[in-house]
Amino acid sequence: MFLLRQLFNWFKFLLALDFIVAPVILVITERAVFEKEFEYWGSLLAVVLLFWSIGILLLVWFFRIQKKHRSYLLKLYPGAVESLFYLRFPRFCALMEGGSFNGVGTTWMTYSNAQEDGSVYATRWIFLGFFPSFPLYQQRIKIRSENTGTHIPFFAAVTKLEFERFEKTPLDRTLIRATFAFYFLFFLPALILPLIIGLIYLPVLMWKFPGAQFWWLLLMYFAWGIFLFYVKEIFNKRIFLERKAITQR
Repeated sequence: MFLLRQLFNWFKFLLALDFIVAPVILVITERAVFEKEFEYWGSLLAVVLLFWSIGILLLVWFFRIQKKHRSYLLKLYPGAVESLFYLRFPRFCALMEGGSFNGVGTTWMTYSNAQEDGSVYATRWIFLGFFPSFPLYQQRIKIRSENTGTHIPFFAAVTKLEFERFEKTPLDRTLIRATFAFYFLFFLPALILPLIIGLIYLPVLMWKFPGAQFWWLLLMYFAWGIFLFYVKEIFNKRIFLERKAITQR
């Protein structure tokens, strides 16, 4: 029953996103009509405000219920340092920890608090579609070797990591929020928006960049993607190394 309540709550979250995104799509698709018939903009604005108000109310409702669910689950697992997702689905998380394939699996990220013995605190994440989805736990590890056999951005990456495990510590919420913000507010828009804009204005670009010039434009986008993946590696492995790990709740 509790799982059904959680699923219903996430359905509200998806519904809220629909109410927020739908007016934007309406404005984009009907832009030409509304530019010709200026008096329709008042009705359009009313619809947008109505949909956004419903979406925001659903989001507030979603987060309030999530807070109640979190308080309930914390009572079931006192003293646990793993995430609630890990505690609720241990078999699934253990299966995912076997590795990753095509952007689905687990990986260590957001290394912090480098120690004198060479160990660091790192967060174990479940990745879905090459993006972090659920943090599992934070643990001190010491990397013995990391060999990258193949690394082609957008295509393939094969890395072998050998390390020692030490104590676990409670998840650092600041690092988790920073990770979500980096991937979904910077990395994803920076990677996808140029492609979307390019597809929308493809005829114009092909006219302004004829022949071989158009392929140079695609090569520039590919280089931009490589640069973003380099920035991602810096974020994951270097930017938080001086941060102290949280050892208490």
